[in-house]
Amino acid sequence: MSQDKAFIQEAKNEAEEYLGRSTTDAEWSKALPQAQKKLDYIIGREGDANGERRKPYYLGKLIEEAITAAEFSRWTQERSRLLTETTPNTLPILYTEYHAKVNTTAIKGDAI
Repeated sequence: MSQDKAFIQEAKNEAEEYLGRSTTDAEWSKALPQAQKKLDYIIGREGDANGERRKPYYLGKLIEEAITAAEFSRWTQERSRLLTETTPNTLPILYTEYHAKVNTTAIKGDAI
């Protein structure tokens, strides 16, 4: 789908209004192609809804969706990293039937 500069700028304005903030250049350069690809897919599969899906607000919403998804992905990755760093990685102590420890090397801080 090919759009002119005015159309793209209007879609950007719509996306920023949905987000409630300006987009960064990095966000924009990543989100725009994703949103255009998704829009092409939607139109190819579902049609353009009598031209409604070809309006700037529709692309703007898809851009906002791509940026929000990327933000959420970064947040969950960071949260996972923090939890991994702060959560002790301890395995349960396993014993054989003769009461010998099986996984002693996997236990952090356990003096043998």
